[in-house]
Amino acid sequence: MIRWVGALGRDPRHEFWPESLSFADVTLTGVIGHRQVTRSSAAPAQDDQ
Repeated sequence: MIRWVGALGRDPRHEFWPESLSFADVTLTGVIGHRQVTRSSAAPAQDDQ
């Protein structure tokens, strides 16, 4: 899991959005669906799988 997350962070298309950022504050051009946006709170749940 950690290698996978690290690879995502190195992808030039990756953009970190802090938890404090509102969707109203960003341009969602290029975001095609909800799967392209994940919350950091979802990551621990993936560790269990």
